[in-house]
Formats: sequence, structure tokens, C-alpha cells
Amino acid sequence: MDGYFGIIFWKVLLKHIEHGITKLPVFCSKKERLAVYVAQVTGDPHFFDSNTFAELLLFDFITYHFHTNNEESILESYEL
Repeated sequence: MDGYFGIIFWKVLLKHIEHGITKLPVFCSKKERLAVYVAQVTGDPHFFDSNTFAELLLFDFITYHFHTNNEESILESYEL
């Protein structure tokens, strides 16, 4: 991606990542299905789908912030 559309792509991606992190249900002491959470945060229930850069960034933040390497348990439960 290059030029104007590349810049728009990165701005949208980073906006959704930032919003997704600040709206993580765990910060409100609740659990929520991943697809429901993602749809509410981004408007697209597939935004953080497996093998996307967005998923990588979100789970890297979760792993770093909560001092865990147990990404499998997060993905298995599909609840945040």
C-alpha cells in the first residue's frame, strides 16, 4: 500500500487498535464474546480475525499488559 490510501489504511488500523485496547471488557471487570466485542469496537466482527496484523497487535498488547504468554487460553475461550 502506498500513497494516500496507504496512509488511510494505517490511520484506520491504528484507530481501531487504540479504541480496541481502551475498550477491553476486562477493564470493566466483565467478559464478552470476542466477535461481539470486536463488532462493537470496530463495526466489523472480523477486524481482529486470526492471522491479521490487527489480531497480532491486540494480542501482543494483552500479553504485554497482563504479563502473560498464554495467548492460547485467550484464543480458546474467545472471551476477553
